[in-house]
Formats: sequence, structure tokens, C-alpha cells
Amino acid sequence: MRTKRRNYIFEDDRLKSFKDWDFSESQSCNAQKMAEAGFFCIGREAAACFMCGKELDGWEEQDDPWMEHKKHAPQCYFVKNWKKQNDYTVHELILLLETYAKNQQEKKHLDKMMKYTEQQDKIRDEIMKK
Repeated sequence: MRTKRRNYIFEDDRLKSFKDWDFSESQSCNAQKMAEAGFFCIGREAAACFMCGKELDGWEEQDDPWMEHKKHAPQCYFVKNWKKQNDYTVHELILLLETYAKNQQEKKHLDKMMKYTEQQDKIRDEIMKK
């Protein structure tokens, strides 16, 4: 379930993505808590991390977004270094942005490699048919 990710580095941008979220403010996995945990909305009950790209679906009202993120993506830089957005120092924010940019480049590279591999497989299949 790979999604095209916009820039969701800032919590306010992530929060805005949850306009059609199925859960209310009184529930554990409400939009605010989802955005605080690094997630942006990719479906009525699906979200992805802006940093590591981990996609989780099937959210239930009692799910704790932060605990789910830590459980399913413990290697995520955002999980490992999480602070409330306003508590980051300038230096920490720069490191966050650098890591985000690096992750984006790696994902683009992997996507290109997958595309080339698919093309190679297709060409090999065509050759084998002859």
C-alpha cells in the first residue's frame, strides 16, 4: 500500500490530513494524537509516518498511535527521537530535516531500482518466450 507522500514534516500539516478520519477526539487514536505520533492520513482508517513511511491500517478506537508506531517501526528516526514539535532545538530540527531528506532520497532510489527490476523481468520473459 505505497502512497505518494507530500511534505508532512510539521504536525499541523499532518493534522489537516485527518479531515475524514473515522475517530473522534474522545477516542485514543484521534487525529491530534495521530499527528503527534508522526502519522498523516492515507484513508479512513489508515495512516503513514512522514519519516519512515510505515503504513498502518485497521486502527481501532482504543489504539494508542504512539505505542503502535513504536511497536511497528522501532527503527524510525522520529520514534527514536520524538519530542513535541515546539520542544525541538534548532539543531535537533536540522537533524530531523536532514534525516527526512535522506529517507526521501533512499525511497526514490529504491523505487527506481524496483522499476528497473520489473523492466528487466519483463524483457527476460519476452526473450524466454522466443
